[in-house]
Amino acid sequence: LFHENPKDITNIERPNNYGFLIGKITGKNKNGYQLSLTEPLYQGDILRIDHQKRDINLTAQRIYDEKGDLIRFATKRCYLKLKEDLSVNDAVYKTKEVLFYQELEKSYPKEFRRFPIRLNVEAYPYQPLKITASCDGKNVFYQSEDILYPAENKPLLKEDFEKQFSRLNDTVYRLDSVTFLSDHVFVPVTKINEARRQITERLDQARLPIRKKIKRTEAKKEKIAFDLSPVQLTVFATTEEQKQAAEECGISIIYTKENTIRRNQTTYPSAAKPLLIGGYGGIYAYRQNRHLVSDFSLNVVNSESVYLLHALGVERVTLSHEMNKKQIKQLIQSYYEQNDGYPNLEMIVYGRADLLFTKYCPLKKFDLCGSCKTNRYALKDEYGSFPILSHDDCTTTILNGKILNLIDHLEELDEIRFFRIQLTTETKEESKTILKQFLHKLKTNDKTKLFNPLTDTRGHFNKEIL
Repeated sequence: LFHENPKDITNIERPNNYGFLIGKITGKNKNGYQLSLTEPLYQGDILRIDHQKRDINLTAQRIYDEKGDLIRFATKRCYLKLKEDLSVNDAVYKTKEVLFYQELEKSYPKEFRRFPIRLNVEAYPYQPLKITASCDGKNVFYQSEDILYPAENKPLLKEDFEKQFSRLNDTVYRLDSVTFLSDHVFVPVTKINEARRQITERLDQARLPIRKKIKRTEAKKEKIAFDLSPVQLTVFATTEEQKQAAEECGISIIYTKENTIRRNQTTYPSAAKPLLIGGYGGIYAYRQNRHLVSDFSLNVVNSESVYLLHALGVERVTLSHEMNKKQIKQLIQSYYEQNDGYPNLEMIVYGRADLLFTKYCPLKKFDLCGSCKTNRYALKDEYGSFPILSHDDCTTTILNGKILNLIDHLEELDEIRFFRIQLTTETKEESKTILKQFLHKLKTNDKTKLFNPLTDTRGHFNKEIL
């Protein structure tokens, strides 16, 4: 975006804000830990202290000088009273500078325009509180339900009324002037607040024009329906070996990088059919193509989205990863009721789901640029290993550590006729084994369970989503 070097952006050491070094801990006395500074420290700054490879995050609410007096900022040396145990030479980083944020706030758009209110107030004993409010050429009148009584101690003064009524911050109004007529009367604060609330509401109603209801006639939609064709397996092949495995298994619909248009591409070259489209820009660019398949990245979760894509010329719609079994059934039923026929759906039933797409390749940080062509890499943490899938343009997709596998649930999806196998990190032999297992399941009534809980996941399929 700003012509930055991806190698400098990617941080392999920590996922959060690193901050910039401003000094280190150099001692401790009765005033607290001594901090020797290389950059100024201001009251309110947020710090990160690196103590024995463990982060201590805090806000510099109280800064002391050598005499133990509170100070607002320090440039060379100061003291912080902390409960945590620190060591000499612990590095101190600033992760948020309060002055910088204050400067940013000054650049924000100023407050919206407020409209002046002029009031005529009558507050007499044994009469209701009466207020006439004028604003923007409109007048409204307020009268309290209860009468007022003489003040025993402190009567309501004009200044007190103005102070209470002018609390209009949550409205578009400001108090301009008050004509105040009163005779030693007591008015509770709650009564003034109620008057303010009702007056602003009535001014809103008086100033806003009454809009006529617009009757909209729902345009008749052309019904789009498809016959239930024989069930087919489709394959997304990341590598040439995976493509060869699919061809050797007799798969006729294969998606590769040659006929896949990712979301947010800036160019749309000519491509082979069928086209797997990841975004609406691609659908528009290839709208004359008769063999468009929308990908899971369009996140289709309802029948209206399916209809819209079909109406835009998409031959087959891939459902979102995030749908469960019940939602899929409801989508198909809803579409059928509205169109007197079925939608043409595709669903990914095997493969590693995308967790993250980034333009910043983590391999560059290790000076391994280009090695993704010959080796496999993954990010590893306490939750598992997440494969790195590098693209030709050096963008990167981080894949799920577990494999979505619905091989034991195909018969529950009898109204979906295209099941996709999404191959990413599999070898040629692994790909052929997977494809043969799915083909066997589709051709036979074999009830053998092939789901492996150690390596596989069913994703959202059996989950109840509230």
